[in-house]
Amino acid sequence: MRRTLCFLAALVLSFALSASVCDKALADGKLQKFKEAAQAQKKSSSKPKSDRREKKEHAEDIFDDDDDDEEYEGFWNQFFGELFAAMFTAMGEAVKEEVFTDHGVRYRAFPYNKDSYVFHACDKIPRAPGVLRTQYQRINPDLYGLTWRLTLRMPSGWDFACAGTYYDEKLRSGDHDHLNFTRMRLNRLCSPLGTNLLVRAGLGVADLHGSSGLDLGAELDWFFHKPFTLRAGLNHSFVGRSRGVTDIDVAFGVMAGPFEFSLGYRGLITKGEQIDGVYISIGFWF
Repeated sequence: MRRTLCFLAALVLSFALSASVCDKALADGKLQKFKEAAQAQKKSSSKPKSDRREKKEHAEDIFDDDDDDEEYEGFWNQFFGELFAAMFTAMGEAVKEEVFTDHGVRYRAFPYNKDSYVFHACDKIPRAPGVLRTQYQRINPDLYGLTWRLTLRMPSGWDFACAGTYYDEKLRSGDHDHLNFTRMRLNRLCSPLGTNLLVRAGLGVADLHGSSGLDLGAELDWFFHKPFTLRAGLNHSFVGRSRGVTDIDVAFGVMAGPFEFSLGYRGLITKGEQIDGVYISIGFWF
């Protein structure tokens, strides 16, 4: 209990110090710069549009009256379209069966409840435990972020994870700028059973202020010594017209029954711009 209280005191002190030593200058328009960087067009080494347009018009002139080629091309487009649709349907059914099948993977109600958090027991009733986390991040005196994270685990060894972050920045004009970043992903358990180590990797979809794309990444939860926890995550979301957004997250926490108190660092990086800072987090395991 004394170690837990000491850690909580150190957590609050570290967060206060990080806020006090941050740059006092107004980072006016930091969110706007991040949005513009994420939406910036990739540099292309292809030929100018005018050259491509001339070649396209020349090709259209050659094949404009060739109805047989159009029918031939339409047949193959339809054939491959139906083939790909059937393949994706079969893959979807296989993934559905794999995700919702009970493979005997079980989880404790919360870490350090008993010997190991992940274990194997086919004779027990399947459970779908998880964790809900909320966090507050201080980037600078005028910019902060609020995040929620929900993870639901299944007896197949898969889990469903979703998260949402809301950033608010006060501008010099007195107005406020906002940025929303959400993510949903299906993860597969990669760590062995009978351990206090959770390693998961998966893919899903992400949305950055209205721009959606593929999301992939890996996360680690390590319960190395009671009551401490270590969490790390690396994700990349292909959103916007640039190379996407990389999300780095590292946190150190302490368990108090089913509750987890953490101090961490998170950074969103895209094409020369980043939003990063220290955060405090409270989690509830169930």
